[in-house]
Amino acid sequence: MPKVTLISAFYNRAAVVERTVAGLQRQTFADFEAHLIDDASKDGTLGELLKHASQKLLVHTQPNMGFVNTMISAIARTDSEYIAVLGSGDECLPERLAKQVAYLDAHPDVGVVGCHSEIVFESGGATEHWRPEVQADVKQQLFHGNPFIHGDVMMRRSAYEQAGGYRAFFTYRQDLDLWLRISDHARLAVLPEVLYRCYKLKQSVSEDVRKLIVAMTCRDFAVYCARERLAGRPDPLQAGGPVAALMRPRSRALAEDLAYAAQRRALRGERTDAALLVAAALREHGGAKVRMAQVMVHLPGLVQARALVRGVKRQWAQVRPGLNTARG
Repeated sequence: MPKVTLISAFYNRAAVVERTVAGLQRQTFADFEAHLIDDASKDGTLGELLKHASQKLLVHTQPNMGFVNTMISAIARTDSEYIAVLGSGDECLPERLAKQVAYLDAHPDVGVVGCHSEIVFESGGATEHWRPEVQADVKQQLFHGNPFIHGDVMMRRSAYEQAGGYRAFFTYRQDLDLWLRISDHARLAVLPEVLYRCYKLKQSVSEDVRKLIVAMTCRDFAVYCARERLAGRPDPLQAGGPVAALMRPRSRALAEDLAYAAQRRALRGERTDAALLVAAALREHGGAKVRMAQVMVHLPGLVQARALVRGVKRQWAQVRPGLNTARG
């Protein structure tokens, strides 16, 4: 039995297989087994994976199951102490597994450990660094943000199983739902070192507005379930099944997040997408921020005026320090 099982699911990612496999081959930690899973790809992904099959890099193919069901199935048929996730097309830097294993070995109260990451944007090739910190009250932090990139995480299997594992209901944001449940009984940590390289692809959820609305709603429902558990009440999804999502209270926070996304689309001139986001926001809550987004979508001139005001503010911020110095 290996110390670590690493799982990476591929769907139509033939062009990036080599990059991901190369990162695994460079690992300084040897006691791991990688399960590279082709989820019924149609572009030759399986053939690319099979080129690298070995006793350590195990290649599987299956009927299309989607990411979360693939993770549930793969974890269930393995028995390592630790479970590592790896996004298809992403890279583990050489010390990733070694550093995360050492941390979990030294901190038995920690159920999940992530790391800092380098994010490379496919369009334009720009790079930025993801340097999150986990706050003392991690559950409250998760209510407002996620300090983990899903693919950079290593989990303790016992913590995963105690939490009940991934839940198939969450087509999106299944990671946040899992971290919230693990945080009910274990600490979460982030190593302050860049150990992972994440590639943001053009086909991301955020580029498809309908998928984005579903993903944002899944996030809100995961937080709602966590708040119910925190209040000592049963987890709605566990107690009532998927229909519980239809019974959740309308969310002002979700409405405002959708409205903000609509404003960003409107400022880029993507009025159709912005209108879909506003309609979803109005179904949740009709507050001032939502109404403002609605006005921006239906009055394009206001969008231009708002962009102009932002430009003036930026210029003023640059000029003002010089004026203050001159007055002094």
